[in-house]
Amino acid sequence: MKLIILREHLNRALSIVEKSLGTNELMPILKNVVIRTEQGKIHLITTNLETAIIATLNGKIEEEGDVAVSGSGLLQVISNLKDEKIHVVTDNQKLLITTDTFQGELVTVSLTDFPLIPKVQSDSYIDVSVKALHRALDMVSLAISPHTIRQELNGVFFTFKNHDLVCVGSDGFRLSEKKINIISSTIEEMQCIIPSRTIQLLSRVMEYTSSETIRIAIEAHQCIFLVNEYTLISNCVDGNYPSYENFVPKDFDTEILINKVTLADAVRLCNVFSSRLNDITIHILPKDNSITIRSSNAILGSGEITIQGQVTGIEQSFRMNARYFQDGLKSIDDTNLKISIVNAEKPIKIEPIVDKNGYAIIMPIKMN
Repeated sequence: MKLIILREHLNRALSIVEKSLGTNELMPILKNVVIRTEQGKIHLITTNLETAIIATLNGKIEEEGDVAVSGSGLLQVISNLKDEKIHVVTDNQKLLITTDTFQGELVTVSLTDFPLIPKVQSDSYIDVSVKALHRALDMVSLAISPHTIRQELNGVFFTFKNHDLVCVGSDGFRLSEKKINIISSTIEEMQCIIPSRTIQLLSRVMEYTSSETIRIAIEAHQCIFLVNEYTLISNCVDGNYPSYENFVPKDFDTEILINKVTLADAVRLCNVFSSRLNDITIHILPKDNSITIRSSNAILGSGEITIQGQVTGIEQSFRMNARYFQDGLKSIDDTNLKISIVNAEKPIKIEPIVDKNGYAIIMPIKMN
């Protein structure tokens, strides 16, 4: 194999595919990246058996071939090079890397034990906006805890209904939902749970791509994401996602219309005085259109702030986890919010006033 590749292109592709390298000491082959030429394109391939990613990049192919080398080693070499044009050549069991000022070699390994990556051939797919999906995943991921012991909550739930892709994240104490308009589709319905680690990798892919659309396909317990130069294949999480719609209250006793930044700043300030539980107390007084937030800490002291909003309904007091509340506010992509409360023991709903395609639900902390 003999290639000439631009450093910028190779470094960007390696920085993405290395996130899918394996770490299992019993399968050292998974720590390697495969460089393969096919149909005039150069492919970089990695897998950890749960996810696999293929990055396709342009370059001059003087001789076809394939090879496997240490993924982390190759990335460290390429990321530290200064010359723009890189020559990559296989010689016996070595991968030679040369530029105008550098020459080095990496030991190659046999491709015999490298897992077979399935060819992507699916007629069942949906196409959505890269920008919309990226924003939606950022929003709903805020409601997912990396420490959850419930397997079905360790990922983002994708479901396709009413011509929308619905993304949901939850850890059992909070929940976030975001709907995305479908650009095109060949399927009637779809449901799967995408692992959190796959979501993180997918978000990185969408950061780097210049494509405006991404294709999502579901095949035999696998989810496939195709976006221009990247193909990401992931196992789906086993299990059924909870019927979260039953968790969302339909009727409320108090509603607040308020500026998002004003509320977020007040919560952040009072959180300085919160205890190790990050707890704050929120008191709503409809007759004054006021929201008072207070917190106290036996060691540090206490703080209280009152802000204004448009309040309807009855007077309420409830305790919240300030960090969860801040994450809920971050997950809403609007300047002004509507916050709906049943009582101090029922979930609080946060939603945008203008864009009705998303909301967050947070459980209060039980009052003493």
